[in-house]
Amino acid sequence: MYGVDATTMASHPTLKSLAFDRILFNFPYALIPKNGKDQLWRHQSLVRGYLKTAKEMICENGEVHITQRTDGGFDAWRIEFIASQLGLELEEAVDFKICDYPGYTPKWGMGNEDGHFPSKTYKFRLPHPHSNISQCREVAATYRSTDTAIVWTAPLELGVENGITIHDEDYEVSTNLLEAIGLEQKENTSRSSNYCANHNLEQCEMGQEMDGGVVAEEKWVNHYSSSHKMLLVGEGDFSFSTSLATAFGSAHNMIATSLDSEKFASENYSEAISNMEELKRTGCMMIFGVDATRMAHHPSLIGLVFDRIIFNFPYAVISKNDSRQDILWRHQSLVRRFLRTAKQMIHENSEVHITHRTDGFYSSWRIKFIANQLGLELIEAVDFNISDYPGYNAKSGTGSDANFEWCPSKTYKFRHPHPESASCSADPEMILNLSEHSEESWSEESETVELDQENISSPTSSYFPNHYLQEEKWAKHYSSCHEILLVGEGDFSFSASLAAAFGSAANMTATSLDSEEFLKSNYCLATVHLKELKRRGCKVIHGVDATSMANHPYLIGSTFDRIIFNFPHSGIFKSQGHRRISQIRHQALVREFLGNAKQLLGENGEIHITHKSNGFHLQWNIVSLAIEQGLELADSVDFDVSDYPGYSNKYGFGGDRTFDFLPSKSYMFRHPGTLHIPWDC
Repeated sequence: MYGVDATTMASHPTLKSLAFDRILFNFPYALIPKNGKDQLWRHQSLVRGYLKTAKEMICENGEVHITQRTDGGFDAWRIEFIASQLGLELEEAVDFKICDYPGYTPKWGMGNEDGHFPSKTYKFRLPHPHSNISQCREVAATYRSTDTAIVWTAPLELGVENGITIHDEDYEVSTNLLEAIGLEQKENTSRSSNYCANHNLEQCEMGQEMDGGVVAEEKWVNHYSSSHKMLLVGEGDFSFSTSLATAFGSAHNMIATSLDSEKFASENYSEAISNMEELKRTGCMMIFGVDATRMAHHPSLIGLVFDRIIFNFPYAVISKNDSRQDILWRHQSLVRRFLRTAKQMIHENSEVHITHRTDGFYSSWRIKFIANQLGLELIEAVDFNISDYPGYNAKSGTGSDANFEWCPSKTYKFRHPHPESASCSADPEMILNLSEHSEESWSEESETVELDQENISSPTSSYFPNHYLQEEKWAKHYSSCHEILLVGEGDFSFSASLAAAFGSAANMTATSLDSEEFLKSNYCLATVHLKELKRRGCKVIHGVDATSMANHPYLIGSTFDRIIFNFPHSGIFKSQGHRRISQIRHQALVREFLGNAKQLLGENGEIHITHKSNGFHLQWNIVSLAIEQGLELADSVDFDVSDYPGYSNKYGFGGDRTFDFLPSKSYMFRHPGTLHIPWDC
């Protein structure tokens, strides 16, 4: 087989659902761009991507093998550590002898002509009960003729010299193409070949430096230690990160992120360049284009856990036309989504810190209440003093080099609930106090913060109002508390109908296969609906194929409570071919959609397909297709277009005419064993 990517092979059409006894990758090596930047990270990313997908393809007693050199800088790849992070157990590591494989010649400069170089074959497996992932066991190494195996012997080309710029309505993110397609996964403990080659695994894991072979003394800056694995979110000019790095004498334990591109930060913050140079010198890993509300699914952060995650002065981008209540909702939404994704990136004893102003308008954000709703508990809230962090300058937001008036402020520290802690269910007294305080904060007399809507922005912002803290609203089967993905939209009238019913579209992601230009040219009301959706905070994505959407850069790793595809159609009509061919193509579309939607479905989520329920359309056998994909039917109900005012179903593919949708049903599918109940806000 040709054209198989080692980092995504589990999703390859020919390999999907297959399981093997042995999967082999000999001498993995990522293609390096001309400037040679981030060589170690690229190699580690290749190994991590391969192991992650190979793990899905092995039998219960199967093994994943990687043969790799052990001399020079190759030991810095830390293959065993990467496998351990992914939940694989090292069976053993044995010396590789090329003479055991007559006729085999490693390619691409992996050794001299005689193949004489020190190498080992690392054998990984799924953890056995009561086993220790870090323990190496002495077992015989053989490839049996009865083993089913995949063997990779050619280096995979991952790197590219050119970058890609992703444009969003509220910001521009510059990132490497690898990150955009979900291949670049850099470890927070990996900084450079020289660094990791001279540090053993234990020190790398702790993030502490070695000095002459001795672990450096632990250093503290207020709440933060040089031994903490730290993720800093929403950095502006990177002055907070630099302050910590200076105090620690090193930044090897830190990953500092920004929503902005490196170019944007350099051009708009006077101290950004010097701060970034200092962070690079001290070993910090910096990642640009990281959205604080989706960071757990960022290709460079996915699967990583931290001791401390820090977000100083979160502030959402707002629209000039927003009401004061809209502004509050947007800020609360940013905090909620940050906490929700940060919660996935901390372990039992980790902490998530938010530093935030405590006066006037800011006190109405109800950060403690939001965290409580998400199942986090407050450890403490301590007064913030900027003098504890020499050199730190809190900024007003993206593009503004003006300092932010931070006083008075507190640092709120949250963690997973400990067994001895009280339940994280909301305390009625707490809710009452917060409600009273919120009303007081919004009164004209107590408002102490002047809101300059032209200048208010955030170093990491998300453009969504907080649908969680509003009164829950329903439109038939759909709630304003559901995270909703709409697929295959035509003129976006269905999305617009839901948004109007909810009063907000902050909980919605609406997608179309067609481009925005095509839609505006072919659907007379598309422009109106798109404008309204964006005004209400909906995330709109064009060019999304329903049959491969789980791997779309903007959707990969996301989960939804409801995924909706109304009247799916493959684009072939009766006059274009035999009826049986038409049926097969329609069924293929539905089958592939369900397979992708299943990957994006939350724990108690549902996939809804609305479809005509007479004649030819019954032959699609949608329920059977769903069962094939491992889903079960939760319900099927008659569809009534009057339940969705303003919705106008379209033929699709540029046809602005409606079609006769009667009779139709909405089929609701779910993971087996989940409850079909309304969403609980």
